[in-house]
Amino acid sequence: MPDHAHLVIARHTCKIESVANLLKGAATSRLLAEGLHPFADQPYRNGRLPTPWARNCWNCFLWTGEDIVRSCDYTNANPDKEGLPRQPWGFVTPFTV
Repeated sequence: MPDHAHLVIARHTCKIESVANLLKGAATSRLLAEGLHPFADQPYRNGRLPTPWARNCWNCFLWTGEDIVRSCDYTNANPDKEGLPRQPWGFVTPFTV
């Protein structure tokens, strides 16, 4: 998606906010490396670039297998709403109840 991401992440030892911040940092590094940072031409006076990410993250907790399947289906189908192809990722592990 060009303007947001949906993730379904298994329970982790870190807080979800920390996981989101680590993912945002890794994505920013990749944007910079590939010359795709949206604010590359708008640095602050100190040379740093504005973040392309919103503050915080929205999260909800999934308690049942059905919740997880529904959320995975929604996440996988989300690009369809924008007329974009689905995004298969090699690191995604399918979930079954």
